[in-house]
Order: sequence, then structure tokens, then C-alpha cells
Amino acid sequence: MSFWSPDSKDLFYTTDDTPEPYYGNSVSTLHKLRVSDGASTFSRALEIPKSNHTTGNSESEIQKDKIPLSPAPGLIWSPSGDRAAFVTDNPAAPPNFAQPEIFIMDLASGAVEMLTGGYDREVSELNGSKMLWLDDERLLAVDYDEAAGGEDVGLKEERTEARVFTVASDFVTPPEIWEIVGETDNKATEARPLTRINAFLTDDLRLRGPETISYKGPGGQMIRGWMYTSPSFEPDNNTAPTKHPLLLYPHGGPYYFWSSNFFPNFHVLADAGYFVLAVNPRGSMSYGQDFASALADRWPGPDYDDYMAGVDHVLSTYATFIDATKVGIIGGSAGGLLVDWAITHTTRFTAAVSYSDIADNSAYWFIGDEPSLQRDDNSTQPPPWRIPLDVELSPITHGLNASTTTPTLFLSGTRDFRTPAPAGGQIMFRLLKYLCVPTALVQFDGAGHGIDPAASDDPRHAVLSLHYQLRWLGKWLKGEAAPEFDPITVETVPIPQAGLGSVVVKILSVLVIPYSGDVLSGKRGYPLPLPFTPGLQAICRVTEAGPDATTLALGQLVLFDATIRGRDDPDVIFVSGMLEGFTEAARKLSRNEWRDSTYAEYAKLPLENCLPLNEQRLQALGYAADDLLHLTAMLVPMGGLSDLGLKGGETIVIAPATGHYGSAAVHIALAMGARVIAMGRNEESPAKLQALDGRRVATVRISNDVERDTQALVSNAGGKLDAFLDISSPMAAGSTHFISCINALKFGARVSLMGGVHVEL
Repeated sequence: MSFWSPDSKDLFYTTDDTPEPYYGNSVSTLHKLRVSDGASTFSRALEIPKSNHTTGNSESEIQKDKIPLSPAPGLIWSPSGDRAAFVTDNPAAPPNFAQPEIFIMDLASGAVEMLTGGYDREVSELNGSKMLWLDDERLLAVDYDEAAGGEDVGLKEERTEARVFTVASDFVTPPEIWEIVGETDNKATEARPLTRINAFLTDDLRLRGPETISYKGPGGQMIRGWMYTSPSFEPDNNTAPTKHPLLLYPHGGPYYFWSSNFFPNFHVLADAGYFVLAVNPRGSMSYGQDFASALADRWPGPDYDDYMAGVDHVLSTYATFIDATKVGIIGGSAGGLLVDWAITHTTRFTAAVSYSDIADNSAYWFIGDEPSLQRDDNSTQPPPWRIPLDVELSPITHGLNASTTTPTLFLSGTRDFRTPAPAGGQIMFRLLKYLCVPTALVQFDGAGHGIDPAASDDPRHAVLSLHYQLRWLGKWLKGEAAPEFDPITVETVPIPQAGLGSVVVKILSVLVIPYSGDVLSGKRGYPLPLPFTPGLQAICRVTEAGPDATTLALGQLVLFDATIRGRDDPDVIFVSGMLEGFTEAARKLSRNEWRDSTYAEYAKLPLENCLPLNEQRLQALGYAADDLLHLTAMLVPMGGLSDLGLKGGETIVIAPATGHYGSAAVHIALAMGARVIAMGRNEESPAKLQALDGRRVATVRISNDVERDTQALVSNAGGKLDAFLDISSPMAAGSTHFISCINALKFGARVSLMGGVHVEL
């Protein structure tokens, strides 16, 4: 970390002076470098006193009882350059539950003073990296006050106007960039949005703000939070009220808090018909240091008690609207640990979802991302993985309690190093399976710690995570079908019967794509019309035809095209047995008559998707049913080449020509009488294509040199080319072959774009 002095004459930088950081806190040192001659003018260890403050009157006081700062905090220099402000945790508070405080360091003496020790609320740097010095005596920072989320911001400023730009949100407003303007003549502070990036949410969706909840917890403190309900919920409706399931949603951290920020999870769950309870128990931020410290060395404990008291409170307060027999719990990270603790300590939850959780503190010590391996100086202490308190506070320790009966879904990312699944969801899943408690484990390949909509950096993981949460909760709290969570079964079903617009066929051979397992396991995220019979393109024989069939007869050999379209709307598409589509119309089509596909002995298929084959001629050519599956690969490039109007004697470049469809295109172009230039990245694959017909197939290796490749294409073709078929995958986005091929075309040449690459020409 480096930064300039206010007068730009000196450069300050920090170093980490500990060669091996595993054994406790490392030491950070601040260095000052004079720019004019490069001389180092001083070095000072970055430390703060263990007590709340020090006067700095003596060198001995400055040096005793110090805590090194690591990593080095962001230092914000005063205008005069003789002091620096920074934010770090209160050293006198329990680790992991310490409020951030503002400290001032005197550059000359090294004395450090805490400014906010009497404030008893967290403070934060503006924008997460810098505070603002108004002058040599005043700082501007942000504070958290009882999770208010900054509803009223006042800027005490001597200038005529103060402007702050920030990213902000509230209960029903997604994050946007806001400008806050404050004036000194007692006018109200004005806040106005500068962007509407997420306006589609507020414009298209009905979002309802929550009701405020407060109650006295078991420890005597007031516990506060919110209850989210559906926008369609009308408490004053005179009709008999509908009873809704209740969801308790403990927050992560555990030193964190629910606030008035926008949390999409709550709105989705509330819109699905749940009452969602989000409260801040002991151990949460924004209620003072004593409130936070109540959880130190007792987590989980007081927080669990406060959450359960919250459930009791709302079941009493909302008794008219909540079904007390349908109470669920859902949480992630530290909230996931709380879920694991709850399902091993109570039977009152009908369903649970735990994501990115930790269930075994001993296992976590070995595989988590906390690096410290520091040993206690007291040789009588057990090693970290055998500390009795940590073992006692592990949910897995209590897994054999009689209360462990709640159906629970576990979600985790395969690259979550903060809360690794082997110390959390995986072992809890095995425990519940051992106990014959309904459970499921979903792991997201490549996902890290954030897999829910509020934290994920991958929208696929965010959407799928929420999808599985809704499906599991719907199954156990609302009685909805969720066959993906039922045990896999294989059923013997009767041979289907043909009706109008359909035929029944016997399957002779069927295509199995390499990633079928990923699709059917849910790894690819393809929506499936479960339960169903999977399948894909197939070679079939007609065994029964519907009464309106005119071209297909009994015994007819056919090729089944798995892309099924709506008869009254060709834009409604789904892939039989592999993808039910992404629109409601496509899902409706796939979930009714055409739900079952071709991984079976017999299948009922749409008439228009069964293409008749000339069996007599194919047999004469030596083709068997298995061979005919190659037609499914041939037909794709055949469409592109037909659109080109490719003629015998013309020269076409096919690129890349070495993949599944590219090599098929070479075969088709040769059959159409054309001469082919096949482009590829290696020598071996194009050589195999050239062996098909040495006179009519030439190869060019893609070198990423546009001019060189263009000349090679023209040279091999004996002049400019007549046509270009591009069949690039999206992974070829960085390739230069597209431009080379365009440059090698003659005037009036034709181009067929069947690939997935976007290129600037």
C-alpha cells in the first residue's frame, strides 16, 4: 500500500515484515521516502494500544501493550500532514465482535488515540476506503445506528454546500448511485438518485416494505427486525384470512445485521407466500459493543435464543395469518451454522435450508481459509481442533439428539474456501441420511462463498440457488410437488398410444451427448420437466400412426428431430428430453403430451418431428441404424451450406473445420461437389480431413497472423474464395480466423454465420 503526503514531497508505503504469517499477527511497518533524493527518512511499526486510549506523553507508554496492525489499514492524512486517521477494530473488544473505531496516529511520536471510544456504534470509512478530513480538526465518516441504514443523513459543514455521492438502497429500492446535498441554513438534506440501473425491478414488480418487529429477548435486551409479507397480503380484508407459512432467516456474520438495504431474497420468498422474519439478535452489529460482545465465546447460543423468542413473538402477534405448524428456517454462512444448530436442538421447524454453512469447528480448523496456526503458550491447553468449547459449539456434536428430524436442504459451492462443504453441508447431509431424515445436497460447480442472490457474482448460481430453495420449501411447507428431491426411481410404463398429430415409434438408436450427466444431474442448470423420460435425436421405426398421419406408415424408418416447436407459435421451442425451454409457453408444451422422450423402448412423438428415411437406399449404401445417428450432426451444417447455395466446383472455406459440426460440414460440402479449405489450430485434425479427398481438400493452420492466414487461404484456393461457413463456438472469441476468411473472399461471395462469436470487422 502506498500514498502521497499532502504536499507531494514524500511517498509513504507499508510493508508486511513477517516472512511466515501462519503464527499469529504479522507486523506492518510504515516507511517514508523523500521523493527528491529517494532517501528513506523513517520507518515506524503500525501498532495500536490494547487499552481504549493513550495520551502518548511518554515513550514507555507508547511502547507497552501494543497490538500490531495487519494488514496495514488505509491511512488518511490530515491536511497538514502531521497526523493520519484510520479505521480498525476496537482492540479492547472480543475478537470477531469488535466494533470498528476511528484512530488518530501522530506521525512524529507514533502515539495513537481512539476518537470514537465513547460513541458505542460502528463507524465506517466513506466508500470503504477513505474518510474525509474537513480540516485539520474534523473528520467525516459514516456510522451505523441500530440498523437504520442511513435514512437521515446530516452533513455538518461550514461551506455553503456539501455533496456526497454514494451507492444506496432501501427496503424496496435496489442499489443506485445517489447524490446527497446538505446546506447549512437548516434546510433539509436532499438525496436524489443519479442512476436507474435497476429501475426494471421497481417498474415491473410490486415490492412491499416490511413491518417493524421488536420484542424483549431472553437476555432482557430489545430485539429488533422486520417481517416481510407478500404485496398481495391484505390484513384488513374481511374475508377469512389465509394462513401463511413462516420463514425465520438468521443473518450471516455472525457479526453482521439485517438493515433497511434491499435484500432480493426476502422479496422473492415473500412473493411466494411466506412471512419472512429477519431480526438482529445478540451478537449483531449496530446496537453497541455490549450487545455484540454478548455472543463472544457463546456462538451459537444467545443468538439462537433470541431467534426462537422472535418466532414465539410473531406466532402470537400474527396468529390470525401464520400457520404455526408450517414454520421453516433458512440461512447462509453463519446463518447456515445457526440453521444446523437449530435442526439439532428443536423439532419446531417443518423444513430448513442451510447454505454455505459450517457444522464442525474441528474439521474447519484443518480445511478453512483462516491461516493462523499460532499455538497457545499454555502447554496444558489442547490443540485448536480439540478445544472443548469449540467442539461443544459445533452442530455436528449434537447431531444424534432426538430433535434431529427436520427435512433439510444443503447448498454449497465447490470452491467455497471460507466455509468448505466438507466441514458443513456435506457432513450434515450424511448425518441426516444416516438418520433417515429427508435431506438433499446441491453443490454449485466453481462457486465460492456467495451463492445466494444477495452475494453471488454468478447470476446462474444466484438464480439456481433461489430456485432450489423455493422448491424445497414449497415441498415441505406448502405441499407442492418437487420430484427432483425424491429418490430416483425407474418405472415400467405401458407402451403409449398414438393420437391426433402423433406417432408411436420403437427406438433403434439414440444420441447420447457427452454432457448428458451434467444436464440430468442439474449441473448445467437446464430446466427439466421432472419427472420425465430423457432423450434426444433418435433413429426409430413407426409402430403406430395417428389417424391424421398421411406420409408415415407402419414400419417406416424415421429420424426424430428433438427440437419441438409449437404448432400455433413456432417461436415456442423446447428440446425433447433435454431442455424444457425458458418461457411459460415452452414449459407448458414440454410438460404435457411431449414430456417423455427417446431413452425408452417406445416413445410417442409429434408427426412433424419424425422425418422419413429411404431405408432401402440406405441399406444399399451399407448404413446400419447406429450409423444413421450421424445424420443429426450432418443436418446442422447442411442447413448453412444449403442457404449458401453452394455449387459443385466452387471453393469454400470452413472454419473451424475440426470440431463436431465443422468436420461434418466438410463431408457435406464434398458431397455437394465443392472444393474445401479446412482451417484448424493443429496439424493432426485437418490432416485427417484432407485424407478424405486429397484433390479437393486443402488445410490451413490458424496462426493468429491475419495477413499470413489470408495469403495461405488464397494460395491454397488458387485465388479468392466463393463462400465461407463460420461455425465457431463462443470459446473462439479471441481467434483471428474470422477476419482472415472474410479478407480471402472474392467480390460477391456468400457467407453463412452459424457460430457464436461476435467479431468487430
